[in-house]
Amino acid sequence: MAEVPGAGFLRAVEGFERRVARLAGLVNAAHGELVDLVAEALDEGFAAGWGIDSPAHWLAWQAGLAPARAAGIVRLAERRDE
Repeated sequence: MAEVPGAGFLRAVEGFERRVARLAGLVNAAHGELVDLVAEALDEGFAAGWGIDSPAHWLAWQAGLAPARAAGIVRLAERRDE
């Protein structure tokens, strides 16, 4: 039979889960802000230039993202008004 965790352990788990939720909220907010910045870059023509193949290429270069991840963010930015 499994041992029932003590109250101290349960408090530690709850505290840990609060930290995870708080950090996930920060990551989600930062992701939304990045999508907004990419939308602005698209609107203003900032995501273009010599040697830049696409907005996703520009974002991958500027943000150090994998090309597929950058492409996904660009797709979100392009569809922000839907």
